[in-house]
Amino acid sequence: MMEYTLIFLLILTYLTSQTQGAVCNSAGSQFSSPRPYKGKCYYLSTFSPRNYEEANSYCEKLGGYLAELDDWDELRFAQSVVMSSDRDIVYIAGSDRAQEGKWIFPRTGKAMWVFDWKVNEPNNLDNVENCVHLWKSYNAKMNDYICEFTKQKSYFLCEV
Repeated sequence: MMEYTLIFLLILTYLTSQTQGAVCNSAGSQFSSPRPYKGKCYYLSTFSPRNYEEANSYCEKLGGYLAELDDWDELRFAQSVVMSSDRDIVYIAGSDRAQEGKWIFPRTGKAMWVFDWKVNEPNNLDNVENCVHLWKSYNAKMNDYICEFTKQKSYFLCEV
């Protein structure tokens, strides 16, 4: 019995640490219910904007920015958000517009270092793929894609 109590307490401690400090408020019908993680709130859009910049401006209106996945745990969390949704293409922060192959967070200019690319990605198909999204059809692996959301319905994940 003591083992089960200890295991329960360890799990409870872990889960509490993942949401500690986050008070996530609803953002209305434009976003699904917020998901707390490590003191921040993550909002998945319910609509498709025209482009990467418009997606980021919606995140700014929430007081945040496109999700900057800067450690492995945060990447796995974001992938789980995408996999538990009905959205196939979900944009996150990340671009190599300034220099091909040099992936940065545009908001800060900080280099990205956590990647979980789909096989044979990034490939900069037709020399126009400069933004990053998580692709549910491929277990929410990262893919480089166009920054204009005209080919397919695309969504985005905000970090607040």
